[in-house]
Amino acid sequence: MNDFTKAQKRKIIVLRAKGYGHRRVSEILEIPENILKYYFKCNPATFISVKCKNCEKEVRCIPTYRKKVFCSDECRMAWWSKHQDEINHKMYHHTCIVCGREFDSFRKGSVSCSKRCSGTLKGKGGVVND
Repeated sequence: MNDFTKAQKRKIIVLRAKGYGHRRVSEILEIPENILKYYFKCNPATFISVKCKNCEKEVRCIPTYRKKVFCSDECRMAWWSKHQDEINHKMYHHTCIVCGREFDSFRKGSVSCSKRCSGTLKGKGGVVND
């Protein structure tokens, strides 16, 4: 299945370095797409390298998966903590349909102010104070 010639392997690595995906490489080299997907997944030479957004450490990504942005959860949380001003969150003002209390939420479609009201709304036995 992975019996590529050295020339084909070199060409695959060159095309990956140019940023081509498995579909484009399969069209150029006339190799079945699924075989290339498997080859990309198993061959470290075809991995894509990106720099972590927080610490700029090199992160290797599997080509058929979504590109990584951070090297670890710690880096992701640290970056988001430092860049709160860059987050484009919009607050929405709501009125709870169960208890009538006003509350703010990041979700546009929120209808209840708490887990208790949400449970009451879903019929799971919370008590509503009028």
